[in-house]
Amino acid sequence: HAYFDRVVPKIGRLFGTEAPYRYLSTSLRSLPPREGVLRMLYELGFVEGSAHLLTGGIVTAFLARVPG
Repeated sequence: HAYFDRVVPKIGRLFGTEAPYRYLSTSLRSLPPREGVLRMLYELGFVEGSAHLLTGGIVTAFLARVPG
């Protein structure tokens, strides 16, 4: 996560504020792995959960359906 810890906040300073970019780094560190997110969706009652990697794996879109 060196990129998000060091580079991204510096880019934020160029736009006037660093805090939102630091938050991004912190939130990424606390995000569970894909399997954990899918497990949480199932535990909350969703069905047919799936994870789709986008932009070469930089972004993951989670999809799930509400039963019924």
